[in-house]
Parts: sequence; C-alpha cells; structure tokens
Amino acid sequence: MKKATLNQALSTSIRIKYAVIENGANRFRNFQLWLLQAEIEADVHLLLCLFALDGLRVADYKKALQSTPALYAEFKVGLAWIDENCRQQRIQLGHISQRLLSAATAWQMVQALTLTTLVDYYSYFCGFDSTVEKFSNDQFCWFSEIASGPVVEHFIGRITMTALSDACYARFVTKKVLAFGSVDEKLDLDSILYNSLEGWLQPQGNDSNPIYIDNIVQLCRRGRVDDRQNHKSELLINCQNMLQAATEAGPVTSFILTWVIDLILHGTSAQPDIAISTVVNYVGVLAKPLFKTLKKQNFDEWDQAKFQESYSLIIVEASPGQRKNMASAISAWHRFLVSWLDVPPLIKKLHDEVPVSIPKANFLWDHEYELIQNWLSRATLETRLTLYLKAMFSVAFHIRIR
Repeated sequence: MKKATLNQALSTSIRIKYAVIENGANRFRNFQLWLLQAEIEADVHLLLCLFALDGLRVADYKKALQSTPALYAEFKVGLAWIDENCRQQRIQLGHISQRLLSAATAWQMVQALTLTTLVDYYSYFCGFDSTVEKFSNDQFCWFSEIASGPVVEHFIGRITMTALSDACYARFVTKKVLAFGSVDEKLDLDSILYNSLEGWLQPQGNDSNPIYIDNIVQLCRRGRVDDRQNHKSELLINCQNMLQAATEAGPVTSFILTWVIDLILHGTSAQPDIAISTVVNYVGVLAKPLFKTLKKQNFDEWDQAKFQESYSLIIVEASPGQRKNMASAISAWHRFLVSWLDVPPLIKKLHDEVPVSIPKANFLWDHEYELIQNWLSRATLETRLTLYLKAMFSVAFHIRIR
C-alpha cells in the first residue's frame, strides 16, 4: 500500500458504487431486527447472526467456519483463521451468538450449512429473490454508515487487517480483532500507534536533525526498562510524549518511532508478546543506521533488491558482535513495513548476510589443512576411514576447533 492510499484509508471511507444502492442499509438493518425475534433452528440462527451481527464477510465464510469458536481473552469468544496472505484474521462473536452456542448448538451443524441457506432466508425476509452478491452489497451499505473508514476499507478488501488503526482494531489484548464498538478502557494505550502514523503521513520536517533518533534510543536504553516490573506501558507513554517532536522532525523519524511502538504492542511474528529487553536490543542497534540509510528516501517505493542491498550494507557496517542481532532487528523492521506499507517481502534470509568471523588464533591454517589432506591421500588406511577423516577435517577447516 502506497503512502497516499494509506492516508486515504485512515481518514475517510471511499463511497464506492454499492453505497448508493437504494435502501441497502435500511434493508440490512431491518434484517438484523427481524433476526432478533426470529423463531428458527438454532444452527441456522447462529449462521445468520455471524453475518448480520458479528461482521463476518461472505468472502471469509469458508475459512472462518473451518475453525472452532474459542475463548481468546476473558469473556471473549471468537473465530480465527489464516487468510490467503497468511495473516491471522479473527472476528469477535457477540452476545447473541454466544448465547446460541451455550444453548448446546452443535457447531458441526453450522459448519454443514452453506451460503444457500443465508440467501434463502434473506430472500424470504426481503420478499424477492436475492443473491450472495446482493446480500454482500446490503451488508456493505450498512457497514459504510456505522463503521469508521478503515473498517469499511477492510470490509471491501481494499486494505488488510494489519493496516487498520488501533482505534478500531483492538490488537493489544485480543491479537487482531475488529472492534466495531467502543474500545475497552484498558486498551487506550493502543491508540498511540494510530496517532504515531500522523508523523509519517503528514510530516512537518525533513529528517535533517538526528537528535530525535538519539532521543528514541535513549528512551529504550538499558537501565530505563525492567522486564521484571513489566515497563511496557511506561515505555509506551514515553513514546507517546515524543510523538509531536517526531512529527516535527520528519517522516522517517516518525516511522521509526511507530515501529518501536508496534514492537512493544505486537512483538514479532515469532514472538507476539515480545520481551522489553528485545525491544531495547533491536532499537539500540538498528535505529541510528536505519535513519541514516532511509532519511529523505522514498523507501515505500523500493523493490525487493533495493531493500536487500541496503540491509546487507547495514549488517556489514555493524560490529562483528552485533551482526546477528542487527539481522534479527532488520527482519522485525521489514515485517512492519510489509504489514503497513505493503512493500515486497524479503526472499533471502538476512542472517545469511552475516559474515563469518574467523578466530585466527584457534583454527586450522591453510598450510595445515593442505598438509593433512596430502598425508591422508598417501596414507595406507582403510578406504572408508580415509574418506571419513578427509570429511572431518574439511568440516573443521576454518571452524573454531583444533
């Protein structure tokens, strides 16, 4: 997703042709009201509630119903699935759907139903023959009136779930759940990520002063955070206090701060609940060289090769002891770019770019290796033993062992 598209998606809904369908939103709203009082089979009732009350899209129907409703947070039940982009998706089931489930509704019976059931009941309600497309259009019309712009953009498939602002996307606790209603008070800190994007979308500076990146690194330096006392919330507040300064500094400064906030809130693909010490390590090693490489660059338009080249140079310029940590930090950073800016993912693993540091005082020298191999070639040993020894010393060559 390019910068202009993201800016548009995070501001206001794009009213596409479906939004002007006559009475679409009212028809869907009346269907919801009818469903509240309908006396129908429990499994059918639950299926209809998934679409009418819980926000399930027709496009997600097959994948969503392959899963089983599960408790993912206290008093919260949801359906989770992996979409075609290999991203986690989930909807939260409302109170009515949960009551239908608790009434001993067999989920297997719901899974056995098809979209034909949905169309038949919607046609019965409307009084005329309907189709899946007509139902989906009416559903969208209703969403376009009651939901925020980004939610609607996700609903029509224009943006991914990961691109929704945290004001309508409660990921801090629920791990990627659409919050169509009000967000819980304890999730207030999650709005920091949405606010931090303003510095990227509407910057006031041109990243000429690196002092703000130094300040970000200082926020995350060792001694100011403590895993034992769970200082993530405190670090988030400190990042929030820097938002205006980062916006005034420039877009790259702001986006690096946004990445720090995303790390704290959502972690990495391998570790969603990331340790604060990992945040400290990643930010400390990567923030400054990243700023130096990306400032005044339109990196959201780079291809995969350009990213790979830039990252390789950053890794090579790092101290030998920091190169592996640098590769891990860059991997986390690029995952963030893929989620928010839709840049191409990296094909080659960054850890392959880490040069091997050879300890000169503790390995086989070239002349020693040649001497051993020549001796083995002339040695009167059993053939398999000779081959075994040659292979062993080939492995030991330039390895820290004697």
